[in-house]
Amino acid sequence: QQQKQQQHEQGQGNTNHACADDETARLKANEEERRARALRQQEEDACKLQEALEGMRAEEERIRQAEAQARLAKQEEQRRKAEQARLAAERARDEAKRLAETLRNEQRVQQRLRELGRCPMSFRWTSLGNGRYRCEGGSHFMSLSELGY
Repeated sequence: QQQKQQQHEQGQGNTNHACADDETARLKANEEERRARALRQQEEDACKLQEALEGMRAEEERIRQAEAQARLAKQEEQRRKAEQARLAAERARDEAKRLAETLRNEQRVQQRLRELGRCPMSFRWTSLGNGRYRCEGGSHFMSLSELGY
């Protein structure tokens, strides 16, 4: 009977030992599962951070490109305005030259009219435009071709 009791205690010891081994294995498995979850979470977090970083870099590049386009547009606008100013100045110079030439021509014509004298009725000559002149009396006319121009 003592032998039976020893066997029984040994059996319980084996059972207790087996239970302890099972508990240790279960704790190890749980710890490994927790570590695996933590590792997966770290990997997911790293991916999210990488995506956020790539997004920030893309946004920074978009901003740089927008700023570069704005600078180019501003430079182009400045060039356009400078060209407009240059053309306006050129037109003004051309107009001034034309007016100066017209004034010189008119002065020559007036000088020629003075040399020829007044109309037969002693009236002065006035311009009608288009190279024609009429005396102030309204009866006599003269053209540039008659004046020799």
